[in-house]
Amino acid sequence: MKLIKQFLQPFYRVEHAIKQLAAGRFSQINTQDFPPPFRTIKHNLGNITEKLQNYREEIQQSIEQATEDIRRNMDSIEEKSAQLHIANKEVTESNRLKSQFLANISHEVRTPLNAILGYTKMLQKDTLDNQQRTYANTIEQSTNNLLAIIGDILDFSKIEAGKLNLEQTDVNIRELVDDVFQILSANLLIGSKQIALIPDIDDNVPEWMIGDPIRIRQILTNLIGNAIKFTENGFVQAKITLSSFEKNKITLVCQVIDSGIGISEKTLNKLFKPFSQADTSTTRQFGGTGLGLVITKKLVEQMNGRIDVNSELGSGSNFRFSINLRPSQKEEEPLHPLEKRVILFEPIDTYRQYLENALKEMGTECIYGSSIEHILTRLKSPLAQETIDAVLLSTDQAANELSDTYELTYFIKNTYGIPCILMTQPPSKILQFPELQNLANDILLKPISYKRLHQALNQLSNSERSLEPTNIRSFDGFKILAVDDNSTNLQLVEHWLKPNGLEISLAYSGLQALEMSANEQFDLILMDIQMPGLDGMETTRQLRQKEEYKTTPIIALTAHALQSEKHQIMEAGMNAYLTKPVSEDILLDTIYNWCTGNQKEELPNNFHQIFDLELSLSIVNNKVDIAKEMLTMLIDSLESESKLITHHFQEQDLDKLIHVVHRIHGASKYCGTPELTKHANYLETHLKELGLDEVEDVLNDFKNAIGNLLDARIYIKWPQQ
Repeated sequence: MKLIKQFLQPFYRVEHAIKQLAAGRFSQINTQDFPPPFRTIKHNLGNITEKLQNYREEIQQSIEQATEDIRRNMDSIEEKSAQLHIANKEVTESNRLKSQFLANISHEVRTPLNAILGYTKMLQKDTLDNQQRTYANTIEQSTNNLLAIIGDILDFSKIEAGKLNLEQTDVNIRELVDDVFQILSANLLIGSKQIALIPDIDDNVPEWMIGDPIRIRQILTNLIGNAIKFTENGFVQAKITLSSFEKNKITLVCQVIDSGIGISEKTLNKLFKPFSQADTSTTRQFGGTGLGLVITKKLVEQMNGRIDVNSELGSGSNFRFSINLRPSQKEEEPLHPLEKRVILFEPIDTYRQYLENALKEMGTECIYGSSIEHILTRLKSPLAQETIDAVLLSTDQAANELSDTYELTYFIKNTYGIPCILMTQPPSKILQFPELQNLANDILLKPISYKRLHQALNQLSNSERSLEPTNIRSFDGFKILAVDDNSTNLQLVEHWLKPNGLEISLAYSGLQALEMSANEQFDLILMDIQMPGLDGMETTRQLRQKEEYKTTPIIALTAHALQSEKHQIMEAGMNAYLTKPVSEDILLDTIYNWCTGNQKEELPNNFHQIFDLELSLSIVNNKVDIAKEMLTMLIDSLESESKLITHHFQEQDLDKLIHVVHRIHGASKYCGTPELTKHANYLETHLKELGLDEVEDVLNDFKNAIGNLLDARIYIKWPQQ
């Protein structure tokens, strides 16, 4: 037994050494005593021990190094986080300063332009010789051009900053196109240009839709204006068709087609880039900022549409864009059929086709006269003399042409007793030919709108041309206070108001306005916004604290252009705002309407669906301050939230999209915004049940609801206000 123990003893020692090795007690391995036969095992265990010990030390060093790296990374992350926080604050402050800079630039530039344009208008009322009138007209045109350039720059800045919101109100697309053509034809057509301007609106396009008429007008003005500028002869056509009509969406396709100089393929690639132009040479004929088409593209995309162009150098251009609008509840007012018969003389084929279609649509039979001789031959027929109601004559602007037109009109009217309606392209020299004006039954300036043509034919039964009744305003001695730190603008307002029987008092600062209002009661106050010391908004707040001025109309005359500033103006207690430069007629109309109580508060469509004041107050037990704060927090977050929604949708990130929509949905429930809550619920439900399949229309409705609330913000009046 003793011999067995002695035999097993070395094995026990090996086992013990292995246990020490496993336990990591490497120093004890070398203290073990093994008999000579086991020295090889001891040597190998020693090698293993040494390797394990070295390996453990290396691991320990690696751990320490990794820990140090992590610590350094954490420090770096904290430093980067701090830098990002600082950078974010700098960007926020930079955006704020940029907005403030734009507001200041708008104010500083528009204010003197307001005076220039106003005094030019007054000068044009005086008796001037031809040379002086040319000078005055040139000043007016140049000022308007400068205003258009400033508008382009401000619009581009607002689009880049994501601060351009679309209004949602009724749009009559036919009248809008006619207005654009009328304005551009008066401003851009010169004597050497012989262009047929053709509005071509498909019969199935609804008369009324809901959209942003100002921005649609801007798109059409940019495209049609470019077409007129780059076309010397031929035509410019605005063709509008209905692409689709669904329950909550109307898609229009608009084409602006011209027969002008066209665009090269090289230029097409950079056409929609900022500050780029088709012709950048020093000898170029046409000026501009190079922003018009960029703004047009952004506006079209904001209306969920797209724009493209087909053009070939020397063969004209076709700009085609689509926009999405919504059906309107406003009833159409169709014009009654005329049941007349006319002879038409129009030498330009494309424009003649437009007139023939328009006459056919209004129930008028049209006989085309290819020449003066052809017309006279037609009129010699006794049957024609009995059945022809009028002759529509297109006339040129040359003096000899007008003289021939006079002789023809005189002959037709006195020989056959048939009235003549003259059609001419602006700028027309007929105004310098009073004999022809008195002889003609009516004079229509091209492009002739459908409604204007209908009106001219409808009045044929009258022996004399009916004149539109003049709107005679009686101001009955209303007392007006005008507040502005710019003496030139105050003098201009005084020159406008005094001849119309208004009593006008002038205040050159907010403080002076408060002093004058304490001593005298005014019927209306015209308030400049940006003034040193006490600005217009603070002056208004202090006026509203006085019992006698709680309901007095206060109208802002502002050169500020951003929507956020307009919201601040209304929130300060003002009733309305006019953007400089202000025209005399608009100012007088505004004063008359507010002083006589004829001013109607033009709320957005379905305003009470956009914001329900009673619901908002009932949620918080009629605590106005809380309701106002909650709504302000919601509205202030909507611009950034809307950008997030667009980003997540483009990235097809369903979870993040649901998260943002859910956040807006939850917040809107406590703010009295039924429309936003409804569409947020629709979108959230759709995303959770159907994902991103066929979500575009639901998403667009939700984004429209956000836009409606942002636009309606300036109309929200809380009880204490």
